[in-house]
Amino acid sequence: MPYIERYNRTLREEFINNNVALIENEEEFNRLLVDYLVYYNSKRAHLSLNLKTSLQIMFQIYKMSYMYLTNTFINYIKNAKIQ
Repeated sequence: MPYIERYNRTLREEFINNNVALIENEEEFNRLLVDYLVYYNSKRAHLSLNLKTSLQIMFQIYKMSYMYLTNTFINYIKNAKIQ
């Protein structure tokens, strides 16, 4: 389970620690968390994935169609230069 532990650490270091003041405002915190998670999976390069994004790997390995994505992801993908 080293991957989930690494994910939890990254989430804490890159998002939660920078938004602790918003924890009281659940709606705003959750909105920003969704934005971060979209970024994390669609734009952020991961060392363990040879500097590719999670979405790039899903399209490459699992031959996913862009049709599976929600409108939220589609807006990010247009700018992510996924190959």
